[in-house]
Amino acid sequence: MPGIPGNYFTLSAGKQTVKGTPAATTPFKTRATGGFVRPERNIIELEETDSSRQARPTVVVGSRSGGAISHYLRSDEYGLWALAAMGASTPTGAGPYTHLATMTDAGPYITLIEAYQGTALVNKYVDCRIIKQTIRGAVGGIFTVENTWAGLSTVMGATDSVAVASAVTPLTWPKVTVTKNAVTTDVISEVELDIDNGGEYIEGDVGMEPIDYVWGRWLVTGQITVLFENDQMFRQFHGGSSVATTLTETIYADALTVTISRGAGDEVSWIMSGVEYQTYEISPDPSGSPIRVAMAFRAKAQTSPANTLSVSTKNSTPTY
Repeated sequence: MPGIPGNYFTLSAGKQTVKGTPAATTPFKTRATGGFVRPERNIIELEETDSSRQARPTVVVGSRSGGAISHYLRSDEYGLWALAAMGASTPTGAGPYTHLATMTDAGPYITLIEAYQGTALVNKYVDCRIIKQTIRGAVGGIFTVENTWAGLSTVMGATDSVAVASAVTPLTWPKVTVTKNAVTTDVISEVELDIDNGGEYIEGDVGMEPIDYVWGRWLVTGQITVLFENDQMFRQFHGGSSVATTLTETIYADALTVTISRGAGDEVSWIMSGVEYQTYEISPDPSGSPIRVAMAFRAKAQTSPANTLSVSTKNSTPTY
């Protein structure tokens, strides 16, 4: 029989009502730009003596599911990804709708269905949580979102979702606006943002599958690449202000918002009231090309986590 083309793949997703029960429907079907989700078994080799030089047998001592998979960033799909990465999302409006995602201690469980050529291979992954989410965009490109998933169980031979993949156009770099310290910079050429939930699997005497995946410390980091125009940002980073003349203990922080908008009903924003810059990487370039500086940052913890990071998604989807 002929092989299955690698591009015949979709991933469907739906929010579960409770842990342990797959979502009745997975209404969001998306395409992938790379990576995978898969079942995993923990296979170990027996380590013991005998009378042969041959390797010992292997045994299975556990199972789980997960992996990192990336997609073009579409506002209708991203509302679900933001909810899954942040923990909570509140919808407002009557259409278009605004979904404001904020951090909570425990995120929702998501059911995922991967399908190769519709029926060739279909797996359902239950009780999945996002460990980490990475958003990337650069001049001349399309924004992507990569989700790293941790799931508890796998159902093989499942049925693909009847949902239809989104018809919304992915968000592209020309639609982005980066606001740094309340000023639109116009000199940013690359953005990356990581939402890291940390955590680990909890395992016990319940068979092969873990009991749960529990989030740990929440960390929001990223990087912007900025055109080098003068020494003001250099002084801010090393001295704490744009007029500093000596190195200080001050870690410079300012507000940062990244908005990608194609209109009132097709928009995503990541809003941070204070980010602390961790690097200012400047070096000469013998080619004579304009210098661009990579500035890594981490969101500064605020009294309200919503001020540390909130994610606003505008689309035509009423609820997730």
